[in-house]
Amino acid sequence: MIKIKNLFKLDKNFIFYYFFRFLIINLFGLLFLYDTDSFNQGLISIQSIIYSFSTILTFFFIILEFTFSTLQFYGIDHKFLGLILIDFKSINLNYAYEIIKNILNYILFITSTLIIIYFRNIILSNIYNKKLIFLILVGTLSIMSFNTDFTNKFINKIYNLNSNLDKYSFFRNDNWFLYYKHKTINTAQNIEESKKNYINDFSNLIIPNLHKNIFIIINESYPNFKNPVIKNNLIKYIYDEEMTDLFEIKNYITNWSKEYSTQGAELKLFCSSNSKFSEFKNKKLKDFIKDNNCYFKNFENYNKIFIHSYYKNSFGRGRYDSFFNQTFFYKDLENLKLDTCEGRPFTGYCDHQLVEKLNEFRTKNNNLIIYLTVNNHIPTKLIKNINEEYCKNNFPLNIHDQFCFIYQNQILFNKGLNKFIKTLSKDDLLIYYSDTPPIFPNKHRIHFEDYIDVYTFKKK
Repeated sequence: MIKIKNLFKLDKNFIFYYFFRFLIINLFGLLFLYDTDSFNQGLISIQSIIYSFSTILTFFFIILEFTFSTLQFYGIDHKFLGLILIDFKSINLNYAYEIIKNILNYILFITSTLIIIYFRNIILSNIYNKKLIFLILVGTLSIMSFNTDFTNKFINKIYNLNSNLDKYSFFRNDNWFLYYKHKTINTAQNIEESKKNYINDFSNLIIPNLHKNIFIIINESYPNFKNPVIKNNLIKYIYDEEMTDLFEIKNYITNWSKEYSTQGAELKLFCSSNSKFSEFKNKKLKDFIKDNNCYFKNFENYNKIFIHSYYKNSFGRGRYDSFFNQTFFYKDLENLKLDTCEGRPFTGYCDHQLVEKLNEFRTKNNNLIIYLTVNNHIPTKLIKNINEEYCKNNFPLNIHDQFCFIYQNQILFNKGLNKFIKTLSKDDLLIYYSDTPPIFPNKHRIHFEDYIDVYTFKKK
């Protein structure tokens, strides 16, 4: 067992090694964390003053920095990582590739820092070794040539160092600190239960035997922008004044699951947000609903259908067969002859086409049809035949290229949704909501509402 006093053991080389560790942490932070929430706060890590006291502390806190930098990048909770590992064998390689590509700078930061510090004695003793210097230069140039975006941003950061210091500060807090600070703020700002039209779960909206057909659409990453012009423009494609005369339309709001993202939205739908997720992700859905006495048990006399145009093994959704009478995933929807909408990393059939065909899944019985979209999962691509010039020249929030992509894709889906709504009869109920705001870094997520809109549509 490591003695606490040994963490801060002072020997003749203490000051030298302290500043060596301090220099490496901040130099590599400057080099690799060039475009993160952490670096954009300043140059010198406040926490590195503590990190540098010993190698053990350095390793410990650098690992923390890596972990929470990654979570900060995606704006998610560490619990979400467990979802990816529900079925390790079924992990989508494209998904894994995108994650690695997106956090490459964090990976380079942690590996380079740990290697240099661990082998510090060898490196320092060969500091004038020409071969070593050559290898370092080749490695640096390789990284910079491999990632031109990295190179350009890094050069720009250094070139504009003075203005950056004026804009931010000299010192910065690290990502693990920012992560918990952000989480605390978000927790404190959660929607108050006293707020008008707030709902905690769906049990009071989805009542068995009250409607012959219940359609529930879970929209992947609905871009609920704070910008009122963009926000209202998205809504108008779903329903207009003419539809308000024909349909009873209600709007509720609810919290989104920061821990479990889409699966959290499904859990809230099937049961409640208070249910244990550890049971939900490991049990067959039928057993989970029975064991937790979920209100979804009351739909036994309905023909229950689950639709998702991605693969069945994604996030363990193969477990849904135990509860639903029918499930339709990518391979099951081939006969509909829909176009494929490419995403990064989730490619599936085009949601704006599939939503118009939901009536084809009805049977003569009572139907409970749940449809989970996929196309707007971040990062995404513009769906074919959308005017790309609009994003370059006219979109009012050109902060991130994905903002316009998901906005335009969502408009296309909302148009298809509008057509479907108009087909509803008096015996039908439609519930439409999102799983989460788009998964952006926290510095970009501030442009989206931190709550979920829930809409119900019923023909008068």
